[in-house]
Amino acid sequence: MKNTVSKNQERLNFLDIYKGIAILFVIITHYQWKDAERLTYLFPYWIKMAVPLFLVITGYVSAYSSEKKGISLSKSYKPIDMIVKLLRYLIPFIPVYIIILLVRIFLKDEHFSFTDILLDFICGGDGRGSYYVPIMIQITLLIPLIRFLVKRNQYLGLIICFIVNIIYEIFKTIIHMDPDIYRIISLRYLFIVAFGCFLFYKKQFKKIEIILFIFLGLCGGVYIYLFDYIKLNPIFIDQWTDTSCFAVLYAVPIFALLFSFKKLNCKPLQIIGNSSYGIYLIQMIFYFGPHKILYKLIDKVYFRLPIILIICFLFGILYYKVENMIFQKTVIKLKEHYLSRSENSK
Repeated sequence: MKNTVSKNQERLNFLDIYKGIAILFVIITHYQWKDAERLTYLFPYWIKMAVPLFLVITGYVSAYSSEKKGISLSKSYKPIDMIVKLLRYLIPFIPVYIIILLVRIFLKDEHFSFTDILLDFICGGDGRGSYYVPIMIQITLLIPLIRFLVKRNQYLGLIICFIVNIIYEIFKTIIHMDPDIYRIISLRYLFIVAFGCFLFYKKQFKKIEIILFIFLGLCGGVYIYLFDYIKLNPIFIDQWTDTSCFAVLYAVPIFALLFSFKKLNCKPLQIIGNSSYGIYLIQMIFYFGPHKILYKLIDKVYFRLPIILIICFLFGILYYKVENMIFQKTVIKLKEHYLSRSENSK
């Protein structure tokens, strides 16, 4: 059994490499850049694609895992399995949330009622990229349905998800949705998650499909240029335009190409990618306050940024190792309790 798991894991090493690259981009984008610098360095065309890359990987891994385990749509919502998946995000997040909350209360003199704290927790708290946790929790609940649609008919499922994505964008414009609410609703990323599932189920592409992907990529690239560089006002995607369903079309041919290379091997990036969630949580803490000390000590960006990367990587990998042990022990106890209750009920 151990050998089988090992072989399966080896086939996904390329995804850890891509996650390693994506978390590198996340730390870079949260650095204190000027708007002009972001445009000069073409951030919208590569750095800003970090979260879409994470989400396309999420879709791919979900499809891969369900097919390996033979999990049907109904079995995907088995309570114990769903709880375990949610705990994978919540167990590491809770300590980080508490640390940032304490800083806000005692150092920033913010005031919270119990209801405020509960709502704040549900919304991901404060810090760079704090929307990611509530987004991933929603995606965990939605992805079996997304996977079912795409598996049933790859292109139709993908089109349905894209249309629903657009309908959501139109709806939030009509009701003038608060940006703080919009940022934590996973429907804005529905298409790119579905595309991850699509890349798993669609094993080979015909020449016409490759041409279509390139065309979509060009459309997405023009869209990004119009709204980031020409500064045109979008009709209804006026929030988080850089990673909207139209902007990520630019990455469609890039992701399709990347996911065709399945035999990549780079141990440092694999380690970083495997610990990417822990690194993300550490960078939330770092950018919430400690970064200001470093900014004062080191003035040059080209010296400062590598140090930030090293700090986030080292502490993030360490945090992942610790929280993963806690998670594994929690899951074992939870499943033992579940099995015990199941046997007693028979």
